[in-house]
Parts: sequence; C-alpha cells; structure tokens
Amino acid sequence: MKAYETILIAHPDLSEEDLKGITERVKEVIARGGGAVTQVEEWGKRKLAYEVKRQQRGHYVLVRYTGTPALITEVNRQLKYTDKVIKYLTVRVKEGAEASPGMAAAGEGLPVAAAAPGEGPAAEPPAGEGPAAEPPAGEGPRA
Repeated sequence: MKAYETILIAHPDLSEEDLKGITERVKEVIARGGGAVTQVEEWGKRKLAYEVKRQQRGHYVLVRYTGTPALITEVNRQLKYTDKVIKYLTVRVKEGAEASPGMAAAGEGLPVAAAAPGEGPAAEPPAGEGPAAEPPAGEGPRA
C-alpha cells in the first residue's frame, strides 16, 4: 500500500460537530477500503488564495493515510458529493519523504532553496543572450 495525503477545505460556516463529521466520514471510507489513517491535522479556518464557490475562507483539514489507488478514487468520489466540502486534493507521498510540517507555523521553518552563484533571478544573463546582447555580425538594425 502507498502513502497518500488528502487536504480538504470545508465551508467556513460549519460547526465543529459538522467538521468532525466530515473527518469521521473520510476515516470510515478509508477503513472500509482497507486503508489505514496515520494522521489527521485540523489547521483551522484560513483565508483562501482565491474565491472558491463564493467563499473567501475555509476550514482546512489534512488526512494522511495508506491505501490503494482504488481507495483514492472512492475517497475523492465521497468528497466530490459532499456539499460541505468546497475543495479537496489528494497526492501520493513518496516513500522516504518526510511529512510536511503543515501550516501550523505559516511557513516558518521551511527550507529555502539557495541559488548557486550566477543563478537565480538576480543573475546576469550569459554573454550573447538576453536583452543586452548585440545582433550577430552582418545584421544591423532594420529600418
């Protein structure tokens, strides 16, 4: 069985009981499909990056579990027909990959990729390339 993560965004006006009900329903579907839930994180109500189904906020819930591809299809089907879930995404977690730190720290402590010298957005373009490059010999500006 492979490891998966499903993040779902529930309607912002849901009560805690309704949110727990959705989480329990997902856990039941996973258990019925022969999978095993390894972790559930409730990240709380957060602002969405863009409006989804006329909502600007939503309750975020992350569910980590193991299962088969057929199980993923069933979990996604159940979430699709749940009106209280406004968006969801399921991804497969590579073996040996560390668990993502979640949004608890709002991005704090995440590694930042450092660009090698001469690379990155502030780097100069190599000679002969970019907007400062001169036209090839024999070709002048066209009138």
